[in-house]
Amino acid sequence: MPLKSATLQPTRRDFSRDTDRDDHRAANPADRARDLRNAILCALAVAAAVLSAWPFADLAFNDDWSYGFTVKRLLETGRVTYNGWASPAFVP
Repeated sequence: MPLKSATLQPTRRDFSRDTDRDDHRAANPADRARDLRNAILCALAVAAAVLSAWPFADLAFNDDWSYGFTVKRLLETGRVTYNGWASPAFVP
């Protein structure tokens, strides 16, 4: 007995009677309050992370030390001196 292949027919939905589309309007106040609380907590977490990693400090990074030392020598002596600290490393 040969097997019959099943053909799948696309089903049509009647969206005029679909209630899933309006669920966001029918949320109860407790859900909305919880969503608002969670959104505020996320915004506060991002603000706390930015403030804890405040990038505007008077610290030197990477080759800023070399630049700062060169400027200091320029202001002290009036001449630009190259100290070689910012030169790339040579690896044979």
